[in-house]
Amino acid sequence: MFCIIGVAVVVGLIAWWMSPSNQTLRVPSTCSIYGSFYPRQAQFLTASQTAVGALSLFTPPNERAKNKSALIAAFNTSAERVDFGFLVDEQKTSLILNNAESPPLTVPARILTKKAKTQLNSISRGYLIVQIEPVSALFDSIKKRRWLGPAVVAAASTAKQATLVVGESESPNDCVLTLAFEYRSTEDAVKALQDLMSKQGDYDALGFVAKPGVDRLTQISRMLVIKFEIDATLVNQELGKR
Repeated sequence: MFCIIGVAVVVGLIAWWMSPSNQTLRVPSTCSIYGSFYPRQAQFLTASQTAVGALSLFTPPNERAKNKSALIAAFNTSAERVDFGFLVDEQKTSLILNNAESPPLTVPARILTKKAKTQLNSISRGYLIVQIEPVSALFDSIKKRRWLGPAVVAAASTAKQATLVVGESESPNDCVLTLAFEYRSTEDAVKALQDLMSKQGDYDALGFVAKPGVDRLTQISRMLVIKFEIDATLVNQELGKR
């Protein structure tokens, strides 16, 4: 089941004022892809390990096996939170992993915003959050795969930041994912939503439907939030072999 969600955005806007302050991550501010995973939140380990290991797809093919093993090893610990980042230096992409016990950085660090933390909390057992800036870094990693319809890729191309959250539903058979695109202006956000809604029913281009009333929420938040509910078996089949 795929749909553009509105209720979670409303809850997020209200909770944003009540949520804790921005969270400083233990990864450099030069990382374009960064976030955290929370091993204690996941109960159905097969799908969650697969999702966390899939972060290695952001690295070059010759580095993926090593990075996938490192990510899964870090996820299999009892750490409350592990921060990660991908640092691009010339032609090389390096994976950085730090937990709460790691020494503080001596360089400027990335910040996980209140909005991002609210998005994470909108899933009952959210265990992974990824922020991507610029958004082109996300599309570069999936351009050879049809994980998002072309209409989504086109609508998100004007966004300034993407936030991906992965978690679990009450069923061990379902993986829940929310993908939020934040835009620089209300006009850009509304146009992106209108472009997506114009393709409703065209599942080759879009793959989900928009709920009524989401246009007003997009105007308020300058965000477009898409929710995916995916069979965990499909997650393992598609990502586990990567």
